[in-house]
Amino acid sequence: MAKESLMSHIDIQELQEKAASGAELSTTEALRLELFEKVNALGIGAQGLGGLTTVLDVKILDYPTHAASKPIAMIPNCAATRHVEFELDGSGPVELTPPRVEDWPDLTYSPDNGKRVDVDKLTKEEVASWKPATYCC
Repeated sequence: MAKESLMSHIDIQELQEKAASGAELSTTEALRLELFEKVNALGIGAQGLGGLTTVLDVKILDYPTHAASKPIAMIPNCAATRHVEFELDGSGPVELTPPRVEDWPDLTYSPDNGKRVDVDKLTKEEVASWKPATYCC
């Protein structure tokens, strides 16, 4: 089920429109929206570099189980490895157009501003002090 949800279409915008129209949301739909908003509010951003968008969508599937089981599966996936749709019709190899470099934000890598971390002496307090976009090396 986790893999099935991962490969489903991104449709959180449709769910946001449904909520904005005043339509009643199911418990699962309301939870999806709540998680989407709260995760993006953290400011972690793409690949932890800070920003407004950390997740593109949140997917939840449920299935009846015994109450004692409480199973859960989570599959995080990077937007860079998200899926593309194409159809193989037997006429030859598929041609996929790569994204344009101009469409990506202009980021400057500054390793000199990084924070060196000794993982052998790492403490919970030090990890808690990290902010989004803190470079560690």
